[in-house]
Amino acid sequence: MVKHLDAHPDRELLTSALTTVEAARALTAIGPADVATRAVRRSDRIEIGDSTIPAVSVTATVLDLALALPPAVLRSLDAIHLATALLAATASTTSSPTTS
Repeated sequence: MVKHLDAHPDRELLTSALTTVEAARALTAIGPADVATRAVRRSDRIEIGDSTIPAVSVTATVLDLALALPPAVLRSLDAIHLATALLAATASTTSSPTTS
């Protein structure tokens, strides 16, 4: 992943703040805690190699959209991630999304 991100520095990425918890817990589960600590120091970004991926807050707007997304069988966390991406795409046409 580091190689890919470093090879594409022009790509604008973002993720849900929820990802900071998921990434830290996953990294801690598979390796030394310092790996997770280096990657996720704060809930507003993930740092991988030379890349920083901003994490967008889970707001009421995100949650409202996640509730409304079809299909009803979409898992809760997946719906939150999808809602974050949809709102960020909409925001990028008007302005930058707000990070925490």
